[in-house]
Amino acid sequence: MRFLKKVPFVRIWANLFDFKGKETFVEYLVDYFMWLATALPFLVLAIVYYYRWINTEQDIYIPLMLGILLLYLRIPLLAMSARRFRATDNPWKLCFLILMPFGFAWAPLVCLNANSKEKLGDKYRKANRDAFLAPSIIGAVAFVLTLIPRIVLFSHVFIVIPFYPVTFAKSFDIEKYEHYRGKIEYANEGLPELHDVEGYSNIYFSYRESSTSLIFSHTHGIALFVDYGVNYEEKKEILLSPYTFISEPITSNYDSNYIFPVSEFTYKNYNFKIALTERAVYHSSDGRVDYSPKSFTMVGTNDADKSLAFLYYFDFDIDWLCERGATQEEKNECMPNLIEEVFFWRS
Repeated sequence: MRFLKKVPFVRIWANLFDFKGKETFVEYLVDYFMWLATALPFLVLAIVYYYRWINTEQDIYIPLMLGILLLYLRIPLLAMSARRFRATDNPWKLCFLILMPFGFAWAPLVCLNANSKEKLGDKYRKANRDAFLAPSIIGAVAFVLTLIPRIVLFSHVFIVIPFYPVTFAKSFDIEKYEHYRGKIEYANEGLPELHDVEGYSNIYFSYRESSTSLIFSHTHGIALFVDYGVNYEEKKEILLSPYTFISEPITSNYDSNYIFPVSEFTYKNYNFKIALTERAVYHSSDGRVDYSPKSFTMVGTNDADKSLAFLYYFDFDIDWLCERGATQEEKNECMPNLIEEVFFWRS
């Protein structure tokens, strides 16, 4: 065990609770950068998962566990810094500066101050010099062997996570409905004004800005559910009258992918039809009309529960919703899957 306390990288953990020893400038420099190579991926991972947690419905367990792990990783840094402070003219209790925000980054600069007079003693210097080669070789081997899990972790942080679905913004406050209706392109064309739906018994609103990954374009989904009583049929006729619904599936004139694989569908007891906004219709110079799914509204009716649903979708970069050659089952599942990916359903 005494030998392990001299091995670079291994001694970080072998001296985990040693606050009374001493450490040379070179020892601390090597151990600090080895510690940083271990802790940094976890720090980035914790930040990414915390950001995802505060913007989504995901559980807090992953960022919480990463936070606990990061607290644990500060213990060896505290011990290392205390030993380094003891070897210089600085009070060892300064190591607790590392507990301050971003202390792991700036407190070591004090510890690494080469101008501080080291109080190591000749006996410690000679023992450290005589036992330098073998521990250094073992420490280098140990560090290289642990590179594999660190590389896997770095790949998860910088390669896998950027392609995770993520929610950037959300809201359930009905008072913000008109704000998002005016902010998101063509939403004022695809959604009714709030005063037009008056007479309801219950209303539910949600907004979600999301993406299939951190690096792709953002998708906006505004959902408005309105429940009525005996006036349901009257309000349904009034609110649906401004819309022009597509009557059949639409394919692209360029690559035959399905822009809209179905013209109507059923999802959770609502019968949906699709209405396009001006942004979704293109008139070419040769007189042809083409379409895109960049902006459209799915209008749903639920006669049994006397409820109406207005789901507005906007994504500037999307060109089609379903690939050509898709089976009928895949085409039928396309729009329900879109709702689950983009919108918050009513609670």
